[in-house]
Amino acid sequence: MHGPFPARMRFFGFALAFVFVGALLTWLALRTERLACPATGTCTIDGRAAFDRDSLREVRIEHRTGSKGSKYDVVVFDMGNGRKWDSMQVEPGDADLAVSHIREARASGQGWDETLHGPQFLAPFVEPPGPFPPLPPEGAQLAAETSNAFVGLGWAYPADSYRWTDGTHASLRFAAPAAQPGVLEIQMRPYLEGPLREQTVTVSLNGRSLQTFVLRAPEMATFEVPVPSGLIAAENTLRLDLPQATRPSSLGRSRDRRVLGVAVHSVRWSVGATALAR
Repeated sequence: MHGPFPARMRFFGFALAFVFVGALLTWLALRTERLACPATGTCTIDGRAAFDRDSLREVRIEHRTGSKGSKYDVVVFDMGNGRKWDSMQVEPGDADLAVSHIREARASGQGWDETLHGPQFLAPFVEPPGPFPPLPPEGAQLAAETSNAFVGLGWAYPADSYRWTDGTHASLRFAAPAAQPGVLEIQMRPYLEGPLREQTVTVSLNGRSLQTFVLRAPEMATFEVPVPSGLIAAENTLRLDLPQATRPSSLGRSRDRRVLGVAVHSVRWSVGATALAR
């Protein structure tokens, strides 16, 4: 880089600061906290004793705003007499699901085991560099913990039997054993609520747009995308563009601030001309 030495030093200082802040925000976004409690006895937080279940009076969500206007939730365990325990900062949809499960467990006298995740607004907007694991024969099941190895930017945390996209695009990485033609099978359903009657999904692979679908039916369905041999590579990035992804909170349906497009159950890769002929 040309220019006076102080200017170069300022540039490198800004670059180092950007890398440091990105790493810090990634760490915060990837933080988890495990809340576990047996049917009777001591409840634990990340394996450490926290409080006795019999002392718990209420579990609730507090919606909070950070210093820069960012929104996040905190799960609050109220023991009465002014005693309470606050969770870490939590992704809003994640908090709703955890509190719902805990309340159901308390009402039925069952234990619970919930894992909270950090807010995704903390994650930097840089695509992770890898890894690129091979898709199993049955496809990547997006609700499974093993799917974390495949997903890039633009995904919420797993829920039930699927994983929501969170944002106007989402990416998924996978390895292919050989440069052969084949078919990508994506099992998904759209987020449709109130005036939102359809979701447009454009599927791209390695930077090339392959097919656009308009999803109007709320049911889970399988969508097939033919892939020519010249496009598939040893390491591949699948991208879904979702221009109509919407926050449920903007529709007045809930306080969920995720930007929902489609709920994806699985992504499967079928190799060869037989797959293309189906």
